[in-house]
Amino acid sequence: MNFLALAFGLGGLAVALPILFHLIRRSPRTRQEFSSLLFLQPSPPRLTRRSRLDDWLLLLLRAGVISLIALAFMRPFIRDAGLIDERELVGRRVVILLDSSASMRHDTLWPRAKELAREALKELRVQDDFAIMLFDESTELLLPFDDLERRQALEVKQELANNILSEQSPSWAGTNLASGLMEALDLIENQFDGQNAALRHRIVLISDIQAGASIEAIQEITWPDQVAVEVRYAIEKPAANATPRLLIDTNNDKKTRLRVTRSAAPGTEQFQLAWHSEKEAADFPPISIGVPAGTASVVEVNFPDGIESGYLRLEGDEVGFDNTYYFVRPRASVPHIVYLGDDQLNDAEGVLYYLARALPGGNEAVKVHPEWGRAGDKAGSGKAPDLIVVSKAITTEQELELQRFVADGGTVLVVAADSGIVSSLSSLLKARPVETSDSPNSTLDRGSQRDRYRLLIDLDFRHPLLQPFASPQFSNFTKIYFWRTQPVKIDDESVSVVARFDDDSPAIWETRIGTGRVVGFASSWRPTDSQLALSSKFVPLINRVLELNPRQRSVSASLVVGEPWWFPQADVESTVTIVRPDGKTETQSTSNEFFAGTDLPGIYHATIGEQSYSFSVNLAAKESDIEIMPLEKLQSLGVRLGGSESTAAEIQALQLLNDRAIESQQKIWKWLIVAALVLIVIETLIAGWRQRRKSLELAAGAVAS
Repeated sequence: MNFLALAFGLGGLAVALPILFHLIRRSPRTRQEFSSLLFLQPSPPRLTRRSRLDDWLLLLLRAGVISLIALAFMRPFIRDAGLIDERELVGRRVVILLDSSASMRHDTLWPRAKELAREALKELRVQDDFAIMLFDESTELLLPFDDLERRQALEVKQELANNILSEQSPSWAGTNLASGLMEALDLIENQFDGQNAALRHRIVLISDIQAGASIEAIQEITWPDQVAVEVRYAIEKPAANATPRLLIDTNNDKKTRLRVTRSAAPGTEQFQLAWHSEKEAADFPPISIGVPAGTASVVEVNFPDGIESGYLRLEGDEVGFDNTYYFVRPRASVPHIVYLGDDQLNDAEGVLYYLARALPGGNEAVKVHPEWGRAGDKAGSGKAPDLIVVSKAITTEQELELQRFVADGGTVLVVAADSGIVSSLSSLLKARPVETSDSPNSTLDRGSQRDRYRLLIDLDFRHPLLQPFASPQFSNFTKIYFWRTQPVKIDDESVSVVARFDDDSPAIWETRIGTGRVVGFASSWRPTDSQLALSSKFVPLINRVLELNPRQRSVSASLVVGEPWWFPQADVESTVTIVRPDGKTETQSTSNEFFAGTDLPGIYHATIGEQSYSFSVNLAAKESDIEIMPLEKLQSLGVRLGGSESTAAEIQALQLLNDRAIESQQKIWKWLIVAALVLIVIETLIAGWRQRRKSLELAAGAVAS
């Protein structure tokens, strides 16, 4: 439109200027007024016998040149087809990604989310194809894309989608937004046809976009430019939310702590906490607690007598989906540890002293038994130990007994306090000691050379032993110094080296034998050998060794929704009967090792043989963080955000692209420039010819006179 206005303006100017000059020449008064307007001195009018345009042909030629140049700048083209309509638009692939996590149970979020999904369905065109997915901690595909060869009519599929949406309800699981977006992206990318239509694909995300949603995994992928995420909020503004938690101290059956965490949104700050027994109604006085916005308050109270399992209810909170906390008083579980070594429990310079303090149960868990496994020994009979720790050289007879123990699923931890331990257990560890002369710095003098120490490097956080330390806040092992190490050489490729020292020698390694395993430490945690026992990594590391065998892990009494409940160790295979909070009963075998049906919060009761167990399942703590997440966090992870264009805007944009393509093919502006040049040449020739003719006439008149 700007080029068109410019062209008309230039054309009008080309016509108006000659007329204006003609009027000025014809009227002396007009010429005088025009001169005064331009601040020029008036001059006497020239007397002439006639006042008219001298040459109309030159005027028209010059005006034509200007008009052709102006028209060329407009870049005109001849449209060889009609305007684009909706039927010619390219089909899009749209994934409607609906949040079905526990936070969507608040107020009217779920009905609002389903209404937004139906609105997104109405905006689709006949060429579009769509899919519907639900996500919480996992992702569920409700309605896939259609095959191109047998695509259903859009109206039929929309009706099917509406029927499916009406049957859905939110779960009790947490919000894994990263998983939902990545699964939706995979679904779209699997349907790419390699054409420009990929630029129109999008994900319609319908959620409360809570701050507690997990999004970190998105940074592991590169988000494509072809897919945009359109966010539609199911919530207008976050409400003030308070969440109760029960912190049971297993070392004190009488005292417990109650914690209430509150969001920063304005609202009520005074609440009531009420105890409720699971089996029968009990009258326990409620507890008042004040929690300022954006903080947490903790109160220590007496655990009510007679309550082994029940729930804690928070009153006065406007957000109710997370106001109940279920609890089961945990059973004291003391592991059975056999220690093969020479030091005693009260020896603060020994290995056993720190081992006993790192294990649940303390000194009661560890049985010092240096003769275990020898012929005629009866103390090792009975129930197999949960863990055997070896810190001294053993006999061949004991090594064979340890091999049988590991092959049956046991776990052995070897602490190489000296090279003799590695030599006596070389076949079990699948490692052999290296002579000290080959590695003169294997023993560093802590007293005189404190600046000479070794550090752990190349830690494999994917290994089960170090998985609890995989997060960046726990993965720093550089502050643990080792002054005395035992250099070993591992020739067996089946051995997994979990960590190395900075001289590239193995520091921690694992050997699998049958269904069990042997874990080797190339140094001990005695204070004269290393700082391991004094570090924050020691207790979780030792307990992780104890938990390596799933059949030997302790029975948990408190889980979150979706977390499996591992069966306690059973000597023989048996049947597990589990009663869920909704009253339904499930039965399975202990060979499955765990129960995965913890999809409801509440108290579960399990029966294995003659033993009965109870455990509670609660919402994940992050699910209660319902503050709205800034979309800049998604953009910082590379997610491309963008809304959908209206059909009219898309038609206009596509028409513009089509017109540009036609114009670039026709290139009429070039011919207009050529025509303007031709007119310029013709005008120049005619003007020159007439000027010469006039000169000749003047010369002839002068001669004649």
